[in-house]
Amino acid sequence: MSKRADDVQRLLDEGNEVRIDERWDAIIDFVDALAANPPRAGLDEVKRLRELGFSEVELHDLVLSAASFSWANRLMLTLGEPEVPAEASEI
Repeated sequence: MSKRADDVQRLLDEGNEVRIDERWDAIIDFVDALAANPPRAGLDEVKRLRELGFSEVELHDLVLSAASFSWANRLMLTLGEPEVPAEASEI
């Protein structure tokens, strides 16, 4: 949705240490800290986002998005790879 496919690909290729621009860097750093186990996001990360003009609604959306994707990723990791039972493949 960002219309910045090259930047998204860099993030996927290089991981959370990638530096793109001030706004994206703040988002990446906040989400990385929020998704850590245990979370380490704090007032400094929120202050940085507010200084870049993030509204309450945008911060709320960012927290919910990070939480949803973190939960989904953790769930998928515990489920493992999909397998078809041998007896089902014989039908």
